[in-house]
Amino acid sequence: MFQIVPMMLVMFAVIYFLMIRPEQKKTKDRQKMVEAMKKGDKVITIGGMYGVINSVKDASVMVKVSDDTVVELKKSAIADIIVDKSAEPDTKVAKK
Repeated sequence: MFQIVPMMLVMFAVIYFLMIRPEQKKTKDRQKMVEAMKKGDKVITIGGMYGVINSVKDASVMVKVSDDTVVELKKSAIADIIVDKSAEPDTKVAKK
């Protein structure tokens, strides 16, 4: 009995750090992304469509996918916000 309990605790710790904790972190990061969506962000949907957020509502966003097409999607249907690398300032320090 005393040999089984420590082994079960070790197994639970391994499962927690390899499976549960990373999933919680991913969920928290996704929630932050959904809350940070704003007009003008370039996004990709879970269906693979690229577009630009036209407006943000409580539970949905209006995404412009072409010049004359705007679709309303649930916020959870946004897979990722596309970050334009060329628009970011260069923060690297030059090495001598």
